[in-house]
Amino acid sequence: MELKPGDIVAYKQDGKSSIEGVVVKHWKEPNPWEAGTIDNVDLFVTLDTSWPSKLHRIETFRNFSTQVWEVKK
Repeated sequence: MELKPGDIVAYKQDGKSSIEGVVVKHWKEPNPWEAGTIDNVDLFVTLDTSWPSKLHRIETFRNFSTQVWEVKK
């Protein structure tokens, strides 16, 4: 999945969104554990049920897995 700035993404646990945010920046870098690359995302967090103090801040998510996050439509 190719993310672009402005995309709204959500991470769901038990069928409910637990983290949501707006993509500010998406980049790839070499994977330090094995061959290939990993995705990294700077995300402006708009919902975080587990850590509310992260709200309305830009957080960096390294090794961002597009298998557990989805782009909201």
